[in-house]
Amino acid sequence: MCTQGSEAQPVGCVMHPLRGKMQYAKACECILVFLPHSPLSSGGCGARNDNTARSLVPIMPLGMYLPECVYESWFWDSLYEMLIITFALYHSVLNIETGEEFMFTQTLRMSCLILCMAIILCGCATQTISPAPVLSSSSLDPAKAVPSADGKTLWFNALDIGLEGQGWSSLKHPYDRLPSEAEGKVTDAVWNLSHHSAGLSVRFVTDSPEISARWSLRSERLEMNHMPATGVSGLDLYAKGGDGAFHWLAVGRPGKQNGNETVLAGSLPAGLHEYILYLPLYNGTESLEIGIQTGSTLNKGPAYPADRAKPMLFWGTSILHGGCASRPGMAYPSIIGRHMQRPTINLGFSGNGKMDPELVKLIAPLDVAVYVIDCAPNMGPDLITERTEPLVHTLRAAHPDTPIVLVENIVYQQSWFLDKKQAAHVDKNAALCAAYQRLLNEGVKNLYYIPGDNLLGHDFEATVDGTHPTDVGFLRMADVIEPVLRRILK
Repeated sequence: MCTQGSEAQPVGCVMHPLRGKMQYAKACECILVFLPHSPLSSGGCGARNDNTARSLVPIMPLGMYLPECVYESWFWDSLYEMLIITFALYHSVLNIETGEEFMFTQTLRMSCLILCMAIILCGCATQTISPAPVLSSSSLDPAKAVPSADGKTLWFNALDIGLEGQGWSSLKHPYDRLPSEAEGKVTDAVWNLSHHSAGLSVRFVTDSPEISARWSLRSERLEMNHMPATGVSGLDLYAKGGDGAFHWLAVGRPGKQNGNETVLAGSLPAGLHEYILYLPLYNGTESLEIGIQTGSTLNKGPAYPADRAKPMLFWGTSILHGGCASRPGMAYPSIIGRHMQRPTINLGFSGNGKMDPELVKLIAPLDVAVYVIDCAPNMGPDLITERTEPLVHTLRAAHPDTPIVLVENIVYQQSWFLDKKQAAHVDKNAALCAAYQRLLNEGVKNLYYIPGDNLLGHDFEATVDGTHPTDVGFLRMADVIEPVLRRILK
């Protein structure tokens, strides 16, 4: 247990007492850093002055600012430790056990900084973004494809390739997000929203110089008044580059409910390449076909390595559902899954992410890598108090060691000016933090907490309406949450 002063508190639940200085604490094998207005902030909860945005920063999110090409490289661990040391050396250091404060010499600071920069530059010097080599595998049988009228395109059913993002196989509709048994158990609203294909994707490998798609939707409503049709009902294509990361390539724009058809990308580089196609966020997918040039091959995406095969499960509200991303691939669970190259399950339910006990019972048996619970925006303080601890107890009883992450409510973007908006998220986060502390005091292990202070940044420019993120907002959320998950799942 880490302590501050004479008052013992759970790890991550202490307040920053110093303005403009880092507090470096190493007690009982935990390292915490506190900074005001820090873009790195993510960690525990506790008393915070929201007017000054004082927030907890574990050292782990430093990694998010490294170039992508070194993020998963062999020297990452060594570089990570060097960055921790260098970051600490450039600040006043306070030992919270003794109260002593000291500074490091300028020579030592500069030596560590130069060494870190040299490692980064050497690691990135030869890296360029180009198509990634892909190991060949058995192709889907062209006989199962439907040829176009002119014979130039072969259309493959996406279900034959395989969907990612579903936690259950017993489905009423092949593109649903909840199992058939959920009908009548969860609320009607949750059941209806589970027909939306948020978070579902198709991962495939092809050498086709052109990729097409045709799809039909379950609702005639293609867009919302604050979210474009490309995000609500469109498709989103990413390709894997030579740096090992997936990069955006094309978007499928819907024009009608049934029979949308488009060439997503053409003049593609020769050879086999891996792609991810994300499905509509706020509409259901009735059918989906992927078209390749006749004579080309189409393979299922390669299997995930054993240590990354379990999906990360995200449960939450309209924000997690993807509102209001411009494209399906920009919902924050998809961003994180793409960056970490792990499968994800998106259980965002607009207006209905409320830690429902019926849904807790459905997700508890799933064998996942981590549970990320981001339901606070749809709940009041009383409901948070009522449901958080039973949720954690149920999941922990089913999976004694699976990490559980509680995410605070975002900072509503008018709160800098409107006291009522500030109180709305402050009260909810206080209730969530109190539940988290009680769980820690009970001895619940592998329980983590991400404050909401920095999820959307500090310029109040990350949403369309003060609540629902733009693509910028989702990237910022991913930048805060992803490093925590990386460290947990390392």
